[in-house]
Amino acid sequence: FKQHSSNTMAELMFGLGQTKKKKETEAKVKQTKTNLKDVTITETVESNVRSDQWGREKNEKATRTATRQNLKDVNITETVETNARADQFGREKAEKAARTETRKNLKDVLITDTVESGVRKEQHNREKEWTQTGRQQKQNNTNFDMAPALFN
Repeated sequence: FKQHSSNTMAELMFGLGQTKKKKETEAKVKQTKTNLKDVTITETVESNVRSDQWGREKNEKATRTATRQNLKDVNITETVETNARADQFGREKAEKAARTETRKNLKDVLITDTVESGVRKEQHNREKEWTQTGRQQKQNNTNFDMAPALFN
């Protein structure tokens, strides 16, 4: 019983000590806040940089707006670039039309055997025969019995 009460007493003392430390910390924080309440931050490097950036952006926007206002009444008629682009577009359109016309005209053409196609067919048949011969040889080799060949 006596041991139990001393443990409880120690816990109470520890708790009171912690509470006291907590109150001291809170008081220190409160004091610091009241001391710094009247402090005003006037200027930092970061605020100066941001101010400069903002000024540049503002000037750029003003210049853009003024340029738009000045160029509002300008009428662009014909330039070398527009003429070159028009020529290119005309050529591309003509080429496309020629391709379409050629396809349309060649749609009904039937391609018969040519010398080249005959040669290709011949080469293809030779290759097929060679492959078939290889397969046949492999089949013959798998059926080969080595015992009589060794003992004769």
